[in-house]
Amino acid sequence: MTTAAKVEVGVYAGAIALDSWATQDGLRQGHFYERNPFARPFVNHGAGGQTVAALLGFGAGVGPSYLLYRSGHKKIARVWLHVFTAGETANAIYMAHLVIHHRHLVTQ
Repeated sequence: MTTAAKVEVGVYAGAIALDSWATQDGLRQGHFYERNPFARPFVNHGAGGQTVAALLGFGAGVGPSYLLYRSGHKKIARVWLHVFTAGETANAIYMAHLVIHHRHLVTQ
């Protein structure tokens, strides 16, 4: 695995962690709900469920990329990881913004 790929996997994991925090904080505020139907059954069960959802999401991004890479489809493997990393990073930043902004509005 190249250094660039290791960094990208780290960014992907960080984005999942940020999204996990934002999801749980938003649910605690009571004005948010999980829109992803695959994650919803897990995240509504607190930190343990959120951890399971995060691990499944991480596996969905890194697992197929690794399998594609190992089977000789290196370009597709990189694209797969790029798409998942970009999507999760954008979503995590957006969710964190919503949660923090909503908290700020409520406390004013």
